[in-house]
Amino acid sequence: MAAAWSALGSQVTMLVRSGLLGGLEPLAGKAVQAGLKAAGVDVRSGVQATDVVREAGMVVVTLDNGQTLECDELLAAAGRRPKTDDLGLETVGLRPGSWLDVDDTCQVTAVDGGWLYAAGDVNHRALLTHMGKYQARVCAAAIVARAQKNRNCQLSRTSRGRRQRIVRRCRRLSLLIPKSPRSG
Repeated sequence: MAAAWSALGSQVTMLVRSGLLGGLEPLAGKAVQAGLKAAGVDVRSGVQATDVVREAGMVVVTLDNGQTLECDELLAAAGRRPKTDDLGLETVGLRPGSWLDVDDTCQVTAVDGGWLYAAGDVNHRALLTHMGKYQARVCAAAIVARAQKNRNCQLSRTSRGRRQRIVRRCRRLSLLIPKSPRSG
């Protein structure tokens, strides 16, 4: 959003408590920070807001280093937390509400047997909206490849109804789909 608002002509100051893109390689965060600075964004690392008030139509942000910023508007990105509280992770030795460590196929590394996969924000790899879709494809490919080696599965090679046949013919394949917040 900082780059977008800057491109639209706003003067943008970005406060970063630690490094940018904390879940990725530090080099990636540094490259993004350099790109933002080149685009005119004032990126301030290692500082955070301690107080925010609106005075006379301006937003005044007090920083933990004693400085203040005056701005027209404030956009706060508070971060993400994994929504794994009610999935029953404790039944397999994992802590509810925690991130799930995964390998490159999104297979959860802390569970023996390699039967649990985690795609999207719960694995803390790349907290971007579209990445869950790509990770789900990686998971599916890994599960299908594993199922093809499993003698209990016979997969159809036809494209019509492939999904139903995979689930129907693999007796040991289970999919855990968390309840949507809107479904109550």
